[in-house]
Amino acid sequence: MRRSRGINPTAARNIFSGVVETGETWSEDIEITLNGDPYPDIDDHTWKMVFYRSPGCPADLTLSSGSGLSIANSVLSVRAAQSRLSSMCGDYFCDITSTDASPTVDGAPNVILWARGIVTFSKGAS
Repeated sequence: MRRSRGINPTAARNIFSGVVETGETWSEDIEITLNGDPYPDIDDHTWKMVFYRSPGCPADLTLSSGSGLSIANSVLSVRAAQSRLSSMCGDYFCDITSTDASPTVDGAPNVILWARGIVTFSKGAS
């Protein structure tokens, strides 16, 4: 995945893009940093990567903590089996979020939108 900085038209902390080959297991590590250092106190968050065709549409694929995602030492590890990716083809929006165990003032979950981007799923490598 490529990360970019600069003008950010979303509430996300980062914007990214990337290509995922659907003919093999997706295995990638994403470092989450603050000023070049591992981001503190996020290893106990519940993480999600949600892929959808258009804003407001239902998710086509969701990876979550324990089901395709894990985190340790501020490194988010993506491990998605080829069978989970086989129906994906083309461009999808993707949101990477985490939920902190401590609720907000009104009692709602504290959800952080870490990144939003476009991921292209390609029917390569089989």
